[in-house]
Amino acid sequence: MDLIYVIPKRTELNYRKKLVEDEKTMEYNNGIVPFPKEKWDSWYNKWIGNNDKNYYYAYIYDKDIQAFVGEVAYRKEVYKNSVMLSIIIESKYRRRGYGKEGLKGLVTTAFKNGWDEVRDLIAKNNVGSQKLFSDFGFKIVDVDKDGDVEFELGKEEFINLYGDI
Repeated sequence: MDLIYVIPKRTELNYRKKLVEDEKTMEYNNGIVPFPKEKWDSWYNKWIGNNDKNYYYAYIYDKDIQAFVGEVAYRKEVYKNSVMLSIIIESKYRRRGYGKEGLKGLVTTAFKNGWDEVRDLIAKNNVGSQKLFSDFGFKIVDVDKDGDVEFELGKEEFINLYGDI
């Protein structure tokens, strides 16, 4: 597995559309996220086009198989110097290590970009992602009224677990 992170151009959002509108890939999310072409410009301007350090988005590309396998993203949280993570691995590539490697790349990027803490809120029924985050070193900090689990990892904890950023 030889991964690179590709920030798409405005005209290269077809893979995102395919990913978030795929029922099997989005099962964990209780359904697809419609991503019609007429929303691409506003989405792109928010996530990529404005060079806002509060947002990061990239495709995960495996050079060995010459294919996109998922996406990683983060956005600034309203409190603390932290970001909320998002990682989606296409269903046909799950359970092959892409989630762990994608998570490591995303967390490393966030810390290199100056954030002190990374978080994610994972649905109560998404046991695979909960295990991934726990095994990676994230701690549970909250369980909301719906049973969704919030995980957190600080920069110092990451360095202690994985070495320098």
